[in-house]
Amino acid sequence: MGYCFPLTIFLIFKFEVSCVKISGCVIAKNEEKNIARCINSYKDIVDEVIVVDTGSSDRTAEIAQNLGAKVYHYEWQNDFAKAKNFALSLAKGDWIIFLDADEFFAEGHCYNVKKYIKLIHRNKRFDGIGCRMANIQENGEIINYLRLRT
Repeated sequence: MGYCFPLTIFLIFKFEVSCVKISGCVIAKNEEKNIARCINSYKDIVDEVIVVDTGSSDRTAEIAQNLGAKVYHYEWQNDFAKAKNFALSLAKGDWIIFLDADEFFAEGHCYNVKKYIKLIHRNKRFDGIGCRMANIQENGEIINYLRLRT
């Protein structure tokens, strides 16, 4: 398993509403070793953190809840899209930051996200923001890629 972190800004989905609110969403299962780093890396810039737990047998849900996340349990149906759509249906934000539980913003970079969202929120030509990711493998190898989802 590698660890990913955005170098600048991650993909965010925009929904039409009048004021700027940001939700953070995570799908997790048995991620007690990673969930705190993920949530802590961006909790200061979001209005809510939604964690969808798909059947953890460890302390993932407890840790997330202790960090202020709203934790919802979802029976895993062997379909990431269904779990992701469930998380999205719970989010109240105008913009949604969706990270995997083992992904996190490099220290200090989450503030760039809020800055860019405020800059482009009123511009109806943008539906999302992409970023370059760095995936750090357990052997130390760094793989860079651009992560886009529509």
